[in-house]
Amino acid sequence: MSYFEENNKFLSFKGVINRRNFIIFYLILMLISCIIYQTPLFYTILLNPDTIQIFSSGVFPLWYSVLILFVGISVGILFLPAVVRRIRDILGEENDNKIYMLAIICFSLGIISLTPVGRQYGIGLIDFVIDIILMCTKGKITGEKPKNDIIKFNWGAFFGTWFWGLWNRIYKTLWMIPLLFTPLGWFIFMLICGFKGNEWVYEKNKEKYNSSEQFHSQQSSQAIVFAVLTPIFWLICFIALAIVTGTAVSKYSQKHPEFATKISASLLKYQQKATKANFDKIEMNDEEYKFYINPESWNILSESGKALFFENAINYSLIENNKYLNPKTTIIDEINITKKVKIISTFNNEILTEFTPTQDEEKQLINYANNKEYKPFLRLKKQCVKINTKPSLP
Repeated sequence: MSYFEENNKFLSFKGVINRRNFIIFYLILMLISCIIYQTPLFYTILLNPDTIQIFSSGVFPLWYSVLILFVGISVGILFLPAVVRRIRDILGEENDNKIYMLAIICFSLGIISLTPVGRQYGIGLIDFVIDIILMCTKGKITGEKPKNDIIKFNWGAFFGTWFWGLWNRIYKTLWMIPLLFTPLGWFIFMLICGFKGNEWVYEKNKEKYNSSEQFHSQQSSQAIVFAVLTPIFWLICFIALAIVTGTAVSKYSQKHPEFATKISASLLKYQQKATKANFDKIEMNDEEYKFYINPESWNILSESGKALFFENAINYSLIENNKYLNPKTTIIDEINITKKVKIISTFNNEILTEFTPTQDEEKQLINYANNKEYKPFLRLKKQCVKINTKPSLP
């Protein structure tokens, strides 16, 4: 292989690599990372609400920090050959000392970004910007080569993935099905299918096409079909799954009341842990329910985000008082509890949000609730919530 010959092997330092294949390698390594540590973490939090607060604090458990570092080093080593080839392509010069030095700097920044020091000083952002530069910069070697008419992004493969794969006999796209159970892997795989789709299908069926124009025309038609039909298919599946699951759970709960109680208790526990994760501290006494938050974090939230935080605090208080989804709970109970809830600045104890209805407004809320006039009830309740949008900052 000549020094500047294009080389698309995964683990090779020889030759150069173009932008497209570099992006594909990057996505493949992202997918590996997602499967190894993001997916286990996702299910750990989903199945164990106690871990929500631990990870939301920003101080990760030792086992998780070690896992991140191990995965980061492993992925960095696998990615290093592609980085060397990409830098060689961009520079277009035979200076291995310079090329390897720049590649080692990129590798080191990636590893440092996974450490507490790296997170504190934003090294991850620097590393991400460098990756973007490597992806977007035109190579002096591959950039001068004539473009392959076949290699374009395939939107049918992106939207349809395994549907498109079955239609075109590209069975590797069936990996999409297990990846649906990962938090992000399914979307990464969609991108990989989009980038590699034309290459896969043309290599498999090239005897069918008389020209690249015919090939692209067929794939464009498929892209329209799969872009429309795939979301409809998944919507039908989700609705059917929700109906079947809901019916099964309902029937089982009727025969086994303890099951419904257990599920409700688990959901309430999950909701409580999630709410705790949003606030720095919660103090509850007979007079007030105080939810403390950093005013800088509060300022970042949108208006709807602030309202949601307050609603979560109300629900937390209702649960603590055994009033949440309790058939014996009256609207007066809810109003009295809501009036005690306050979101407070950790900086100077300034009130950031509270519910302060007048006597007339309180009577009107009760009247709306009793008459089941929900829209005016919610409208008036929202008007009674006072949100401090410009709190004092440290």
